[in-house]
Amino acid sequence: MLRVFVLGSGSSGNAVLIEAGESRVLIDAGIGPKSAAERLESLGSAFLPRGVDAIVPTHHHGDHFAQVERLARATNAPVWVHPGIDADRVRRKFKVHDYAPGRPFHVGPFEILAEPVPHDAPQVALRVAAAGRSFGIATDVGRATKGLAALLGSCDAAMLEANHCPSSSRGAPTPSI
Repeated sequence: MLRVFVLGSGSSGNAVLIEAGESRVLIDAGIGPKSAAERLESLGSAFLPRGVDAIVPTHHHGDHFAQVERLARATNAPVWVHPGIDADRVRRKFKVHDYAPGRPFHVGPFEILAEPVPHDAPQVALRVAAAGRSFGIATDVGRATKGLAALLGSCDAAMLEANHCPSSSRGAPTPSI
């Protein structure tokens, strides 16, 4: 069984905790450990001391990445980044793993697959699968692509956050999902 806890969504900070058994992955690091703990407690679970097994930011904007160092320190979790995330400072302090969009990687029981998403920073949508279930998350989506539709279409459930980004959506066809 997958459990999904939306701890924050929007310009004030993004964070989604996905749990399978005793394993957890935090998607995005836009809120700090104290806020994560308070919000998860309000949803009936505890953030610390259990923490997470990995932190996987979707892109480098502050509302998705600003709290990555504080969260990595509080949880002692490695950070997984794609080539579009500038993680030099994080690499000097914490364990960082690289992954390539389009190629699945594993964190404990989770298989994670990333698909590039048009945005004003290099960004990905993610499919997180474990225990025979999968959850998709796509934030700051300026326009849908065939790859994004395929990724989210392969999920049992998904969270989609769209934004208005004229430069990303200008003249682009919107695929049927």
